[in-house]
Amino acid sequence: MKKLILVLAGSLFFSGFVFSQYSTYKSQYDSRTYTPQPGDRYNPAGLGVASFFLTGLGQMIAGEGLRGTAFLLGDLGSLSLIAVGVAHGFGEADESAPKWAFTGLAFWALFKTWSVIDVVHVAKIKNLALRDKNPSALQWEIHPWLGHAGPLQGGTLIPGAGITLRF
Repeated sequence: MKKLILVLAGSLFFSGFVFSQYSTYKSQYDSRTYTPQPGDRYNPAGLGVASFFLTGLGQMIAGEGLRGTAFLLGDLGSLSLIAVGVAHGFGEADESAPKWAFTGLAFWALFKTWSVIDVVHVAKIKNLALRDKNPSALQWEIHPWLGHAGPLQGGTLIPGAGITLRF
């Protein structure tokens, strides 16, 4: 079991170095211009929910392993501060115990909120970059028209309607 955990952790760090491209994309794209389109690889709302339930999970799913691990470690550190505060509060009634617990709680809320906001931003930026990198091979437009088809030899106009396809 320990080997499996080490392999998974190693692959997480490796993928964070290899597939992490957000840092290069964030200066080129503005997440405020993002509009969802069918075929987007990353669902910002879904990744936000994943990061809400497990801090950093959304970043890891989006291919930002190091970023997600940093959020996860920050979350675990804040939970350990809460645990230290609670343990000292119930033990010898240490006066600093509430400070540890409330500090941990504040950091836990900060990391949780920051992780959700960050992964939504990361997903939008990466979707915009993927759209530019892999444009659709088939681009076409449909334009209806209503008018006349042209004059006959006698000079009368033939009414017409149709659809024009542009590739």
